[in-house]
Amino acid sequence: MKDHLDSYAIRARYFPVVLVVLPLAVGLVSWIPTESVHWRILISLAVSAPAVVLLSHFGRDLGTKQQAKLFAKWGGSPAVRMLRHRDALLNEATRDRYRTTLEKIVPGVSLPSPRSERAKPEDADAIYASCTDYLRERTRDKARFRLLFEENVSYGFRRNLWAMKPAGIALSIGGLVAAGWVLKQETDAGQSPSATVIAGIAVAAVMLTWWLLRIRESWVEAGANAYAERLLSACDELHPEQSSPAK
Repeated sequence: MKDHLDSYAIRARYFPVVLVVLPLAVGLVSWIPTESVHWRILISLAVSAPAVVLLSHFGRDLGTKQQAKLFAKWGGSPAVRMLRHRDALLNEATRDRYRTTLEKIVPGVSLPSPRSERAKPEDADAIYASCTDYLRERTRDKARFRLLFEENVSYGFRRNLWAMKPAGIALSIGGLVAAGWVLKQETDAGQSPSATVIAGIAVAAVMLTWWLLRIRESWVEAGANAYAERLLSACDELHPEQSSPAK
């Protein structure tokens, strides 16, 4: 479990923050008063590392907050929507197979019929949410449910990164300004642009373009749907006939 949590935290919480901080960190390298590129990089890493750790908690909380808003906008969490009769996110036959299995493996649950779901949609969603909670608890074995874990990491990465998009854009612009200012000073002094300045401008420009064009809500939704579909597919693994040893 410790390895599971550490791996998730590194890839879904810390990596997004590294990408947020990177352009500004690279842009500020050229400001460090030393001629040694190695020392500039080491000093930049020493300053950036605590910021990454601190911001990872901020990013996680912000991602969780934005997730609630996204689910409300989408009409519910993808896993809940996939279990509904009225939604078509899943193939009907696949959905019905998962529903049948859930009634067998979740203690005391009886899934709503199409009629009862229409009559009391909120009550139906509460039952579906309880089933998905049950599945999450039964699928925490990373080795057994490796693909599910990978989809969870992917979704967490996308969600947290998208939640920090405004900060990513702002720090990319900040990196451009920082490196651009040093470039102007070097040009005014008749010097050729240094490698650190060129790197700072290039990284900040690429990251700004990436934030603006790639990090979108639809990208997060695709990751959320992939994770939800993989979570529900665990029903096939947890089905009593599949889980019980052969006689």
